[in-house]
Amino acid sequence: MHGRGTVSVALALSVVMGGTTFAPALAARARHRLVARDALGALQGDSLPVRACSTSYGLTSSPDGFPGYLPARRQIPLAPTAVGSLAWFEGNTRRERGLALLGPRGWTCAALIAVDGSWGMTVSPRGTDPANWLKTQQQQIHMLVDYNGPGAATACGYFPSAVSRSPAPQDCTTPAGTTVTVENPHLAVFQSGSGAAATVPATQGFVLWYPQATNGTAYVSCQLPGTTRALCQIILNEALKRLRTLLVHVAAETVRATAPHH
Repeated sequence: MHGRGTVSVALALSVVMGGTTFAPALAARARHRLVARDALGALQGDSLPVRACSTSYGLTSSPDGFPGYLPARRQIPLAPTAVGSLAWFEGNTRRERGLALLGPRGWTCAALIAVDGSWGMTVSPRGTDPANWLKTQQQQIHMLVDYNGPGAATACGYFPSAVSRSPAPQDCTTPAGTTVTVENPHLAVFQSGSGAAATVPATQGFVLWYPQATNGTAYVSCQLPGTTRALCQIILNEALKRLRTLLVHVAAETVRATAPHH
């Protein structure tokens, strides 16, 4: 599963159909044992405005709507030149601590926690519908975190080691027009499209793959137009550090929980 088109189909189907695989309870417990400062808490940096994102859950339709407990601003470590251009977009992080992304000020957002343990978020320009998970926006920042079979299916077009773990290995192909660089066994970076057209900017992003974390996978992509395109690197770098910390923690907890006890 690659890019928002196919990745979002998987996420949407898990919501509509109830999913066929469920993230183990130990992985969920490991994710939520991350202390606040690891993900969103007492970070030292510049103060950014917080935009609350309506969060949908499984088969229901946004029972909690916009999380009303979020602060007006958060301290996020950033280069001073980027502070005035970015905001912090955050879903219901009491349910899933990783539901947050940097994005351009003035944009809108939506978050989703699926019944199979997957969760994701889209940030897109005001006037678009980021909650339409089956539609790829032409300008957006998109994040999806998966586990188990869906995690391997997301990762297998980028990591050969994920192919045998995918429920549909025959579909494990790199998206057309995409250049992938595998930096290490856990990180692949990608870019697709030329970005020549102002309304259809090039896509850049990364995929994290931690099979020890019950096939934990994080996919984040960024499409920004024109002079704002340079912000993608800042957005992706922040997400990479935070999501890598989460998956490393889940992997360590999973290995610890499944190790033989003497």
